[in-house]
Amino acid sequence: MIPLARPTITADDTRAVQAVLESGNIATGSVVKEFEEKSARYIGRNHAIAVNSGTIALYLAVRVPGFRKVVLPAITCPEVLNAVVHAGAEPLVVDVDEETHNLDPRELRGDRAAGADAVVITHAYGHPARIDEIREACQSRGLTLIEDFAQSTGATYRGGRCGSFGAVSATSFYATKSLTTGHGGMVLTDSDDLGRKLRIARGDEAYEYLDSFVPLNLKITDFQAAMGIRQLERLDGFLEKRRRIAALYRAQLADMAGITLLHEQEGAMSCYYKFVIMLDSIRKETFISGMRGKGVQAGVLYDPPLHRMKIMKARYGAARRLPVAERIAEQAVSLPIFPSMSDSDVRKVCRAIGELMA
Repeated sequence: MIPLARPTITADDTRAVQAVLESGNIATGSVVKEFEEKSARYIGRNHAIAVNSGTIALYLAVRVPGFRKVVLPAITCPEVLNAVVHAGAEPLVVDVDEETHNLDPRELRGDRAAGADAVVITHAYGHPARIDEIREACQSRGLTLIEDFAQSTGATYRGGRCGSFGAVSATSFYATKSLTTGHGGMVLTDSDDLGRKLRIARGDEAYEYLDSFVPLNLKITDFQAAMGIRQLERLDGFLEKRRRIAALYRAQLADMAGITLLHEQEGAMSCYYKFVIMLDSIRKETFISGMRGKGVQAGVLYDPPLHRMKIMKARYGAARRLPVAERIAEQAVSLPIFPSMSDSDVRKVCRAIGELMA
């Protein structure tokens, strides 16, 4: 079975982790600090604070500044919604655009964003959102931009890396991500004041408190960070391989009837965390089952979309229709993509699709 994702772990990763374990300093120490400093330089931020998950990173990005109403795109993972709700903010879920499946900037100018003080963009599948338009809309409405770049570490927009555009940004190092430490996450900012508060909030200072937040122990370990440093050193190589695999998919699927491919917007460079297609003539469940029968794992994407999740109805009442997001939830599937995937694996996936669509 060709899986959807597979982490790229090498002997170098193993040696780095082993060195920390043998040192006896296995909690949060100098290796975590090194990982934070190198990550901040890579993304282009002044401060990086490593935490124990991407969900916690986004939670802190919302909770510590004290945002009360936060705009979210309907097409993203439930953990984004969970983080915002746990942070005490009300989620305002809006529709996405047809081309990138990211938050539609026009939604920020409408009544669905009324009363919001922040907006989260998520760079769906590793493809940057329409950052210029979103920043302009945020500025006109007085919204703070938060980036969740858990799916887009290493992706760029007009030369800047995802994670560098918002007032605060959050990412994940979960096992399937482009850069992994097993579990873990990071929150980044250029603000000295917010950086200090985030470090207190994750439990750095035993006797330091914030006016509106009692700190928790949300740290990662030095052996996780050691693996993260080695992964970061190879990240650009990982992304190059992902982009090459995506190009092979495009070449083989370009003329196939019954599916639609997504395309990169001008000025954007996706990291292809996921390779997504839209099914035009076959039910999603039939496609996934059929691919499994041919030895290929295909993935469901964000179905239901956030505005249709039970928690939204229970807490905030019946949702308005978001037609683009609802169509994407019905038709979008992801195909296997990971750096160690072979060309023959890509051809096998494409043959299986062709047989199903014939």
